Amino acid sequence: LTEFTEKEFDEIDLMFREETGHYPQIMTMFNPDESLAPWIKRKYYDEIPIEIKDKVLTHHSTIFDNPIDAVRESYLIKLRSYKDPTYIKMYLEGKWAAPKGIIFNWDVVPMPDWKGKNPDIYYGGDFGYSIDVAAFDKIYRIGDEFWIEEMVHELGLTNIALANKIKQLDPLTRKLPSYWDSSEPKSIAELHQCGLNAKPAQKGRDSVRYGIDFMLEKTFHIIQGSHHVIEERKTYKWLEDKNGELVKPSEPVNFNNHHMDAIRYAVNTHSHRKRAFGAFSEKDFY
Repeated sequence: LTEFTEKEFDEIDLMFREETGHYPQIMTMFNPDESLAPWIKRKYYDEIPIEIKDKVLTHHSTIFDNPIDAVRESYLIKLRSYKDPTYIKMYLEGKWAAPKGIIFNWDVVPMPDWKGKNPDIYYGGDFGYSIDVAAFDKIYRIGDEFWIEEMVHELGLTNIALANKIKQLDPLTRKLPSYWDSSEPKSIAELHQCGLNAKPAQKGRDSVRYGIDFMLEKTFHIIQGSHHVIEERKTYKWLEDKNGELVKPSEPVNFNNHHMDAIRYAVNTHSHRKRAFGAFSEKDFY
């Protein structure tokens, strides 16, 4: 529901006024993030209009209500590891909260017409399997301006299945480089053996903060249809302490960040290695 403006949702609601002989209803789901759609909290929690009060049901559930033991327990371990009180409140307790310190303010644009522009193209990926999704994004760059296109966001993919899916979606991935978490060399090697031009991301001390700072100096756009990149961008924020103040030195919350990590791996590694070495060759990485 947070993907809709109040006006858009009201227009959809009006479409259900026509008599159909059936009970009309709209079922929606959302996380209680006040910053994404404050109208939801106002309209359906704080100030429910008297004319719809008896027609609106709000249901509150959390990970504790998940009936699948394995999923509930593994996800609880992850949620309880988060340090940010705002995200604990929203995602563990299911209570309304408003995140502070959103890091990126990227707009959403149609796919550009690249004719005659010849952008630099490369890719970023983040491994996942059961709880964490595998994420893969295509990056177009012209000068200091970047465009992000989501390609993969999926659970349960082995490295081989992930590689095959990527090659089917974009054969250029056999030639153009993609950058992955360098802490998983075995997985990168498997992607490489499957035919992807997969390379380890450049990492090191303070590399996360350095990478974010580098990206904040550039202009980024998200290409329309990149749903999960759009959603992650909205919630990718600096860590808060127990008093709701931003932690210093700042670090991002390690939550819902698969595409943000994939993009950071690619943008930083490709930009800095290309600046240092010019054209790439396999010997740069293996």
